[in-house]
Amino acid sequence: MIQVDEGGHMNSQDVAAVIHSMQHHFADESSCHENAIFLWTQSIVAMTYIGDKLGKLTAQSALAALSKHILTEETAPPRVVAQICHGETDPGRLFGVFVDTMDHFEAVRKTARSWARGVCVIDGSLPMTWKSVPVESWQLAVNSTA
Repeated sequence: MIQVDEGGHMNSQDVAAVIHSMQHHFADESSCHENAIFLWTQSIVAMTYIGDKLGKLTAQSALAALSKHILTEETAPPRVVAQICHGETDPGRLFGVFVDTMDHFEAVRKTARSWARGVCVIDGSLPMTWKSVPVESWQLAVNSTA
């Protein structure tokens, strides 16, 4: 699900560059145990959360798709919330990206807390926009020995 605010003033290439930075972060092997990343530059605040049962390739795929979606317009929306989540989602299987171009760090922080508890985020101030954005999800295999 993607929720996108109307209008915008920020150049979409600047926002896509922030998303691209997060994508590269998850490609780095040293980030294998991180569940969340925050970036703050200019007035752009961005955060990606990935549950510990999802592979980092999920983050890379979703961030690439979101960046491509953002670049379809000249200006980026003030706020974007994208998540792989439903009512019964285990926090380990939840993925989300929150981008705000109006410097609202507290909203990003609250969203991160919600996702860490397995709670889907619905921003009532944003229109619900269901987009067909292709994202591949990789579940981590669990090797359990009894």
